[in-house]
Amino acid sequence: MKGVVILLVSCLLFSLLSTNLGQELKWCPSREVFRGSCTDRGSPSYTCFLDFLGSKSASAMPKNCKCTPLAHNRRQCDCFIICTE
Repeated sequence: MKGVVILLVSCLLFSLLSTNLGQELKWCPSREVFRGSCTDRGSPSYTCFLDFLGSKSASAMPKNCKCTPLAHNRRQCDCFIICTE
């Protein structure tokens, strides 16, 4: 009897866990302007990645970042971040 209860509880917990892990992340485009050039911290994509980590947080998980140089020693960073609902 204990074995059946343990099995049922385990199945229930596993189904709840797999439901939460199975949710796909939603990515939204985000754009910000920062001071400096696109190569201040290495490659342009890495520079924007670090900029977004500093301005948002690590939970934003920026990806596919692109840097566009702007006038007056500024750069525009476009990244995809996790959408906040």
